[in-house]
Amino acid sequence: MSTAANLLKSIRKSATGLTLAELLTRHPDAPRRTTQRWIRQMVGDGLIIAVGKGRARRYYAAKVAAAASTTEQDHFPSHIPLSADSRDIVTYIDQPVEARKPVGYQRDFLDSYQPNVTWYLPESLRRQLHKMGKTAQADAPAGT
Repeated sequence: MSTAANLLKSIRKSATGLTLAELLTRHPDAPRRTTQRWIRQMVGDGLIIAVGKGRARRYYAAKVAAAASTTEQDHFPSHIPLSADSRDIVTYIDQPVEARKPVGYQRDFLDSYQPNVTWYLPESLRRQLHKMGKTAQADAPAGT
């Protein structure tokens, strides 16, 4: 039978952390509620650190999580000004993949596209984007 010590050992062996589902897969004889109580106790004792929310929550050994926080992932440079909508998008993208809402696509929509015959964007939006991207010095030589 799995014990709290076995769960802690599994978490410590994993450099990428483990979700509750992964722990239950590795320890199928451990009851879910008991495992949740053990995890809550280990987090309270500072043996492991919980990162994320819901199903995306991962559990790391305390020393591994501290090392991971010192080597931050890539983030958008703060010296580049962004609109509020852009900041929201960057915040969403900075989340772990597991925390993002999965989306599908319509295969028929993609298959129906014919280059230079059909367009994904309406005419008015294409005109607006073209106007925004047009430079005033299009006739000037390169480098001027």
